[in-house]
Amino acid sequence: MPDFAQALGITRDRLASYEYARAPIRYGLARDMCERFNVNQRWLFGGVLPRGHYVDIAKSYEDKVPFRLRFSEAYERFLSEVLEAELPRIAEGHDCKVEEIDEILPEIGVRWPVGESLQSYRAYHSQLLRWRLLNQPEEVQKRVYQRLKGVLDELLPGAPCAGSAKPTSEIKKELTESSQVRNSPSDMNSELRKVKLQKVLADVRRLVSTRGMKASLADALGVPRPRISEWLGSKCRPSGETALRLARWVELQERQSK
Repeated sequence: MPDFAQALGITRDRLASYEYARAPIRYGLARDMCERFNVNQRWLFGGVLPRGHYVDIAKSYEDKVPFRLRFSEAYERFLSEVLEAELPRIAEGHDCKVEEIDEILPEIGVRWPVGESLQSYRAYHSQLLRWRLLNQPEEVQKRVYQRLKGVLDELLPGAPCAGSAKPTSEIKKELTESSQVRNSPSDMNSELRKVKLQKVLADVRRLVSTRGMKASLADALGVPRPRISEWLGSKCRPSGETALRLARWVELQERQSK
């Protein structure tokens, strides 16, 4: 229990007050608990399966929920409708019952936040894929493009890409040249990504200066503690996905401190 309380950033006495119903749990803490330990919000509210699989709520929707509101009231007023609609969709997509979702958790993976628009979903994944690729070493990028070309040659031998009138030779040239985009001084998107990553790392440095926070961050990301030091010391750069997780961790810590 002390480890559980530390992971949530609260004292053991405060956790005990929730266990014995001496104090109501607030939405902000309940949300962090569900996300940190992959607990379904409906199960925390009423003990109804599935117990696992935290359902991510779109920030634009979640901002309507006061973080100091009692969790039970927040669930009834804001979450019950979206969760009761989302859980059957998850079950249907995996050909199972809602109460069987716990058994297939490893297959579900990360889902798009409930309540976010499809247009935002597509834009997000497009940017995430570009960021992930362009943050790789140049040799890795070249291998990716070469493998992509191999797949295209196998599936569409001697034909240009759909909707393109360019010959295969030109497409090959563009794929090869595009591997150098990350190092181009004119690539403003690349520079912007670097600035954002530097901001995230600066926020992480500030937060982990508190005793025990670096270990907490390592546990949250599932990485060795020396890896955190390598990122913060600029010995290596985290991947795009890891940078997003770092930014999310910073956001959670700042919410808890309010």
